[in-house]
Amino acid sequence: MAVPLYLRIGIRYFRRASGNDRFLSLVSWFSLLGMLIGVVSLIVVMSVMNGFERELQQRVLSVVPHGYIEGPQRRLANWQQYATTLAETPMVSGVAPYVGGKAMLAVFKRLRGVSLYGIDPEQERRVSAVAEHMIAGEYLSGDGGQYQIIIGDILARQLGVSIGDGLTVILPKVTV
Repeated sequence: MAVPLYLRIGIRYFRRASGNDRFLSLVSWFSLLGMLIGVVSLIVVMSVMNGFERELQQRVLSVVPHGYIEGPQRRLANWQQYATTLAETPMVSGVAPYVGGKAMLAVFKRLRGVSLYGIDPEQERRVSAVAEHMIAGEYLSGDGGQYQIIIGDILARQLGVSIGDGLTVILPKVTV
């Protein structure tokens, strides 16, 4: 059986050489070892990054809507009809209405700009995993007459608030 030229050249450099060729053989082995370490580390890093990317996507998509339906001027008249139609669609796992916009949260002299969403807690629980990922406090109870808010831990630290503290919500334009 004929051995290909590239294989004969490779074997020649990795054979135990005598005399002057020993240095060349040592350099070849170090080169092979360097390539081996590089390829192994690349495979490990790619595996870790793929796992991290999958976990990040699952966590983000579990709390962020996969789609929005808005009407002209960001208003949707007769949204109940659309919600019923969408809920009956086979590929749709859940539907929940919201009202949202930009706002400011204020505590004493600390102000932070936020995106604020008003939701129906029971309907939102069916489409979002926020309740399962809460570290402290409880999910919105839905009791009428009292306003409740869920904020992230970073925003809470920036505002210096904890569970049960009051916030002032500043809206640019209020339409109820």
